[in-house]
Amino acid sequence: MKAWMKEVGLAMNFSELDVTEEMIGNIVDGTLILKGVNKLPSGNDIREVLLQAM
Repeated sequence: MKAWMKEVGLAMNFSELDVTEEMIGNIVDGTLILKGVNKLPSGNDIREVLLQAM
């Protein structure tokens, strides 16, 4: 799947989209969290996932 995604030109991580760590706070602030899941993620949870995507 990863090879195909690269073949069709999809970004594989945030750095390929020129997203920097300084931008993460704004991305977290703009994240829409919908109720209806077992555990709502906190801003810190979201930040950790996004940093792992760097």
